[in-house]
Amino acid sequence: MSSQAITTVECGACGEANAADAKFCLSCGHALYERCGECGKPVLLSQKYCGSCGTDLNVVIEKKRARLDQHLRDAVESAKQFNFEESLSLIDVVRSQKDFRFKELAEAAGKAYEQVETLRDRTLEAANQHIEAAVVADGRGDREALFNHLSKVPKQLLDDSQQALLRKSQNYLSEVKQLSSAFNEAISSKDWVVAGALIGQLTELVPDNEELKQYRKQVVDHLRSRARRGFEKGRYEKALDAIESIPVEDLDDETMRIQSSILDVFWMRDVLADATYASKPLYDLAQRLAKQTKQVVDNECLVELKKAIKDGHRNDRCHLREFRPTTSALGTRLDFLSRPTSIDCSDTQKVPIDYLGKMNLAFGLAMQGLADNGHGDVRMSDAFYRRKKKRFGNKKSSACWGLDIGSCLFKAVRLVVEDDRYVVTDQFSYVFSKVAGAEEGQSARVESLKDAVAAWRENCEVDSQDAVWSNLPSTASTCRSAILPPVADSELQEMVDREIQARVPLERSEIEVITQLQAFREEKLGGRSLSIAVAKKSHIEQRISMLGASGLEVDGMQTDALALLNFASGEFGEVMQPTQPSEKKRFRKKKNVEDEPDVESECTKDHCISFVDGGDSKTLVLITHRDAFWFWTVETGGADLDAAITRSTSLTSEQAKEVRHRPSACESPREAFVAVSRATETLGGRVRQLFFDAKKQNSTLEPDEIWLMGGVVQTLGWPRQLLGEEVSNEKS
Repeated sequence: MSSQAITTVECGACGEANAADAKFCLSCGHALYERCGECGKPVLLSQKYCGSCGTDLNVVIEKKRARLDQHLRDAVESAKQFNFEESLSLIDVVRSQKDFRFKELAEAAGKAYEQVETLRDRTLEAANQHIEAAVVADGRGDREALFNHLSKVPKQLLDDSQQALLRKSQNYLSEVKQLSSAFNEAISSKDWVVAGALIGQLTELVPDNEELKQYRKQVVDHLRSRARRGFEKGRYEKALDAIESIPVEDLDDETMRIQSSILDVFWMRDVLADATYASKPLYDLAQRLAKQTKQVVDNECLVELKKAIKDGHRNDRCHLREFRPTTSALGTRLDFLSRPTSIDCSDTQKVPIDYLGKMNLAFGLAMQGLADNGHGDVRMSDAFYRRKKKRFGNKKSSACWGLDIGSCLFKAVRLVVEDDRYVVTDQFSYVFSKVAGAEEGQSARVESLKDAVAAWRENCEVDSQDAVWSNLPSTASTCRSAILPPVADSELQEMVDREIQARVPLERSEIEVITQLQAFREEKLGGRSLSIAVAKKSHIEQRISMLGASGLEVDGMQTDALALLNFASGEFGEVMQPTQPSEKKRFRKKKNVEDEPDVESECTKDHCISFVDGGDSKTLVLITHRDAFWFWTVETGGADLDAAITRSTSLTSEQAKEVRHRPSACESPREAFVAVSRATETLGGRVRQLFFDAKKQNSTLEPDEIWLMGGVVQTLGWPRQLLGEEVSNEKS
């Protein structure tokens, strides 16, 4: 049929006949045409094929029907996931279809829309009720009710904070369940130690559970009884295990006393196991331990210590007997330098044998004063100050007082030279009643020093003809070292001047400088060591002024470093001689090519002696060999250790000092020495680093001995903590 024969078009929705040129039905308003999806030409809604391009229009309709069906299925899944808004949005796409061909789908979507709305409203109402109840449960700390309510709410309807509460309560209930199971098992097997550890956790998680409270009381009673019996029978490990399983809130006075006593026993045993030298304070501690424990192992240690002390000192310089072989972290043995062998101390026998070991810096000052008057010789004859002497009538002194004036102590020693040997004729020590700090000014320090000078003159026969040399404290001076090329002296002076200028950032006119340059040796290819000691002239003048205001007119002044160096060189002169050719060591250098002749290089090791002088306010470190030295000051001393003890205990400064040297005098030395150990370990780390730095700077240094001196070094355990823990447990 031709297109001219078509006069009417039937509406597919209502069947009404419409004019051929009408676009919408005159009866129902439904569209009569749509465009072909392929060619875009108009086609009737009831038409099966496109008259223009031949496209099968039913296939297109079925594809759209399939898409709408998928929307409905996706909407169902979204509703199941409680994503109601997405579900309604998908359904609304189908519900809004006006095409009569999808009428059934649209009607089904309309019903589904109502069902999802109803489900949404009911679900949200129930969720809100559970969330409100959960908030109330959380407010009263009922985690079980909190979990029960929130677990009934779909997670998709919980915000981040509510989900976090749900996870937290779930973890809590799981932990309670696991602990309860383990606790019941421990009770069944009567493992009270495990039960004690668990009951504390359970009652903390469930504090209002009356049944758990009763169990807790039973467990604690069992553990207290077990701790008491174990302590009485000397089974300290088991007793301590029982105590440590008791919840902290249930530790009564008796239990804490037992715990403290057991920890003291363990601490004393550790101290004795690590002890390096047999001393009277160590023996007193061992005696206290043996008396307290009455155990064979502790009595055996006491007997060993007694024998070591009875056997006497290790050598002429050290008044203590080695208890166990001692090696520092530097691979070098340690010794106390308590009585110099180069000095005759026979007139001071009334002084404790280790007392003179605390006067070594004063010895060095007196030695230089004697050398300055033509008696004896010292390594460093230059000084930072010498009093100008009258042109006529001067009589050289045959005796010299060395005054080591620190911030806490005033130490003085008088030396003379008899038959080419130093002799001590008098000594004195004074503790300042108050340590004047920088904020108190010069006048306070002068007043303290006046009292010390008056006491010195009152207790000692200070002859007006005696020379007097004082120290310039390390805080007023500095030492530096460098390695210069191995060239002769004639080529080196300009290098020395440049090195001083580079290492001391002050004008040359402002400072006094003392240098020591390593002797030139052709065989030493590694360079020449340069040691520099520097002090500002203004500091020297201030020191002289302060001494003068205190009634002291000194003949000379030397820095702590060089005074200690002079003493060390006098005491160990036999090992400070130039290296002999026989001491050269040969090293073979391997080559990559076989059968090639070995290349030999010669290297002379610089055997050195090290000193650590522990004072009340500072610790001095000196490394020296025949023609070079390295010196450092660490601003930590005995006063810092005493302060650490007073901060951690109720002891006064005087009591802290006594406990540091004699721990058995303290009711619980362990508590005091925890602070001491921390302080000395920090100090030890710095001192060890100084040794390593010196070795790194001069690889030819070969440490032979480390000598400890000063009052602080006899603090219990100080040597091991200071220079490392490479201490053998094999008894000597």
